[in-house]
Amino acid sequence: MALHTTSDCTMADVRREMSGVAGQGDCHNATNFNTGCNVSGAPATYGPEFNAAGGGIVAMEWRNEGIRVWVFSRGGGDKGGNPFPAQGVPDPSTWGLPLADFPATSCDMGSHFRNQSIIVNIDLCGYLTNAVWESSGCEFTPILFVRHAC
Repeated sequence: MALHTTSDCTMADVRREMSGVAGQGDCHNATNFNTGCNVSGAPATYGPEFNAAGGGIVAMEWRNEGIRVWVFSRGGGDKGGNPFPAQGVPDPSTWGLPLADFPATSCDMGSHFRNQSIIVNIDLCGYLTNAVWESSGCEFTPILFVRHAC
């Protein structure tokens, strides 16, 4: 998980409550080839191990105090069961420690984040993944699409 921002947003030397491991602290998109301030999780929270367990749910809470991210296995939340009730509103206060915590201590969330959209990008061999698909351990099954003219 990573935040990519303009200048004046950092997670360096900031107290964070999370189960993940903090990486680079500078969120500025012009630093370290747009690495952003990032957090890594255990292998079971992404990639082949996550897929082998049947996937799961990634939830993000965005508020003035910061941004937090949880990853739940297919079996449910940290405390068992579904983190998203069939009726009512999800309650992040019951989800336990987030995998990633990006507090607003040294980053004004309101000035760096607004009008968010979810973009699903499966750019397997391009810039975003630095062409590491073959060494990622993920399975590859080529699919041939044939278009027939009538």
